[in-house]
Amino acid sequence: SSALERRVTGLLNRLAEANMSGVAKDVAALYEEHGRRAVGSVVVSQLTQAAARGPRATEQFAATAAAFVAALAVLARAPELVASFLETCAQDLEAALESKDGLARHNLSMVIAHCYSCGMMGADMVYSLLHMLRERFTEDDVQVMVCIFAGLLWPTAPRSQPCSHEGLCAGRA
Repeated sequence: SSALERRVTGLLNRLAEANMSGVAKDVAALYEEHGRRAVGSVVVSQLTQAAARGPRATEQFAATAAAFVAALAVLARAPELVASFLETCAQDLEAALESKDGLARHNLSMVIAHCYSCGMMGADMVYSLLHMLRERFTEDDVQVMVCIFAGLLWPTAPRSQPCSHEGLCAGRA
């Protein structure tokens, strides 16, 4: 409903690192009031749009959005929120690549990297994305790969994994 959308939008407009806990608790309460699917859909839509475009489309907000989704999924006992958020980020990233939207491409890449560092996705999922990008290997794909590596993937990838970043970059993984 539009009332739910206005309420969630108002809460997410206040979202910052300093008040993330309070906003997450308020949005989690809406899950019980309005239903999981309705609230989750609005949250995912609002966060991915804010992360990709507009005045909030910054690297700092990419980290905040990822951490917020992780926190909300725990508070609302809604693991489906993580799946929906990641799916929407991937779809929006693909659309940004097709439309040559550099800001959205960069910020959505950073959101995905922060989702990894927040524990919302495993290394296998990130490697799968990187392999797909490596297969196409356009200039934009390489820029996404660089953003993901810069977003903390590179220093944290375990060297003992068979799909280590050296193997990926050299084309061996």
